[in-house]
Amino acid sequence: MFHTGKLDLGENSSSGSDLCFPTIDLNDIHTDPTRRLEVIGQIQRACNEWGFFQVINHEIPIYVLDEMIEEIRSFHEQEASERRVYYNRDFKKNVRYYSNATLFSGQPANWRDTIAYSAAPVPFKPEDLPPICRDIMIQYSQKVNDMGLKIFELLSEALGLDEMIEGIHSFHEQEAYERRDSFLVLLLTIQKQE
Repeated sequence: MFHTGKLDLGENSSSGSDLCFPTIDLNDIHTDPTRRLEVIGQIQRACNEWGFFQVINHEIPIYVLDEMIEEIRSFHEQEASERRVYYNRDFKKNVRYYSNATLFSGQPANWRDTIAYSAAPVPFKPEDLPPICRDIMIQYSQKVNDMGLKIFELLSEALGLDEMIEGIHSFHEQEAYERRDSFLVLLLTIQKQE
């Protein structure tokens, strides 16, 4: 079931395409009002023309990204008996360790060991994370959450929804969860109508 037939490793190595999707530089958006307006315009164009964009200078330190990779590698390098404690295929759980995600859905099977966790909308319990990578997973999640809030803020401004920003900043209160969900529904509705 793991046999794929002839494997062409060069197949995806270079497409020869000049396709260049939007990359938005978030540098100086909090200190330079002109730069912020420029970024908001770039976000509007990217959303209208592409529906997505990539960000750079997002303020997640390189050492956090590198440490996340290194600690996850350390998790996978542990003895199987250490990893086995976290094994489950229940995608409703916030923390999962599994192999072969497509085992029951397609052929050929794809053997990849994966440690996955969900930080939102329902946060994970720190004690559910493997101790070997717990601290960096928590730190990484906080940094990604901060970046997500920053992007929601910019999207809100790009859509002219500045009044929603206050609700986004109080993200962790129950009332804010409801406002955030309404905000996301509003964003999706606006996008669908255009």
